[in-house]
Order: sequence, then C-alpha cells, then structure tokens
Amino acid sequence: MGSAIGLQQPGAEMPLPKPEDTIMRCKMLNSAGECYMVHGDFCSTWEASQYSYDKAIALQEESYGLYLQVLGPKKPLTGWAMEDLAQAYQRRGRLEEAKLLVLQAFQVECSKDIIKLSSMARLLDSLLELHQATSDISGLAACQDAINEGLTNLQKRGIPGAEAASYAALLQKIATMLLRHDEGHNRPGAIELLEEGLQWLRRPRESRSEEEAATQDEERHLYMPKAGQQELAVDPAALERSIEDQLQHLRQITLSGPVSETPQAAAAARSSPPTDFEVVDDAVKSPMCFTAVD
Repeated sequence: MGSAIGLQQPGAEMPLPKPEDTIMRCKMLNSAGECYMVHGDFCSTWEASQYSYDKAIALQEESYGLYLQVLGPKKPLTGWAMEDLAQAYQRRGRLEEAKLLVLQAFQVECSKDIIKLSSMARLLDSLLELHQATSDISGLAACQDAINEGLTNLQKRGIPGAEAASYAALLQKIATMLLRHDEGHNRPGAIELLEEGLQWLRRPRESRSEEEAATQDEERHLYMPKAGQQELAVDPAALERSIEDQLQHLRQITLSGPVSETPQAAAAARSSPPTDFEVVDDAVKSPMCFTAVD
C-alpha cells in the first residue's frame, strides 16, 4: 500500500487531481484519507503513525467540509464522511470531536430512505464505546430520537421479518445502551426490548414469510426503497441464550429490589434529574420507541 500511494516515509505526498465535479473531489479526498489512516495503523513507529493520521484528518476534514457545502448535513454521503472523520479523530485521541460526529452520522443513518440495520448497529457500538471512553454515559440520552426513527424506519421496510435474528441483535444492543445509561430507570424498557427480540427469534419461519410477502406488496404500491446487506453476523441459537440469560438477570434484580447507586451516579442524580426511557406500545404493533419522561 505504501508504494501505491507514496507513503513510504513521513513527508511523502499523494498528488490528488482536482476535478471540477465537487462530489467526485470529495470522494477522492475521503478515499485518500482512508488510505493514510490504514497506513498509519501499520506504521512501525508512533511518530509515523501520528503523521499518517494527521494527513488523514486533513483530507477528510476537507472532504467533509465540501460535502456540507454541497449537500448539507443530512445526506448519506455526508454521514459517511462524518463517520470516516470520526475514526481518524479517534486514532488521534480526539474523542469528544469523534463522539459528536458519530452521533450526527447515526442520526443521518436512522433517517435515510435506504437505512441499513448493519450500519445502525455499528454506529450504536461506536457511540457506546465513545461515551464510555469519555465518561459521558448520561450523554447517551441524545441518541433516543434517532433510535426511535431508526426502528420505525426498519419496520416500515419489513426488516424485522426478513432479518429476525439481526433485528433481535439490534434490540439487544439498544437494551444494553439503555442499561448503561441508567439501569434503575431503564430496566423495564430494556426488558421489553429483549422480550421482543426473543419473539422475533422464535417466530415460525412460515409467519415471517407471510409478513415479508405483505411488506413486499406494500412496497410495490408505495415504492419504498430498501437496502441490501441488512444482516449481522449472528448465531441465532447463541443470541437466544444470551438474551434469555440477560432477561433472567434483569428479572431477578427487579424482584430483589433496586440496584444500589454508585457515588458517581448519586452525585449525577442530585445535579440533574435523570432521563427516563419508556417503551410506548401502540394499538398496532410498532417498533420500540423511547421517549424522555420528566
């Protein structure tokens, strides 16, 4: 790779054409940034790695800035640029900046016409990782509206029926995020999410096929776009055991009494009221939604 992009030594530069098409230039800048980032991962010295990461950041910042000018903040290409830049920031330890960009990328993904379950799950993992790394668990509350929108979006496109195991895995990730945010307040919602995940895992294949057929018929009338590659690498049997174990643990805690607060949690509770996430059920089966309750 080094010889291909002229990165054998710090100081080497990769010449970039300057096409008149701004979107093409954005893509080239972003790709070049990715090359520098990967190169940095394989450098033999810390100094060389940091140099490559800094080059990646400069290229991806330029790409992201141009995307914002041309497309605005809510387009898929802008969202992908946000995520790539966030990865470069993470490598340089700029975690606060990375955290904000990953949240924005997550919001873009959840609002897309062609949403991908796999991308939503990946970004959720990144958000949880960054909030833990920055000791900002309370900040996870900022994800709730995007989670609502993403789940609704996936259900509109029939993804739960088509990829039941992957959807159950996503619900487990969301339940885990709720519990990390505030186990005492969010335990009921997390239990309900996990129970729904089990229901999807245990649904007979025949009923899933009927639902898929109904969804496809609806899509033909509504012209509803749907992306491929929705599935996660999931072992359904192992996932079912994991969810069952998690549910058993949560139910035992519920029966035995509230979880004792850490001093940090108690201090946070005194400084500001906690945000509750509550599962809302509609008359018609709908995706799990979380709403803040004062």
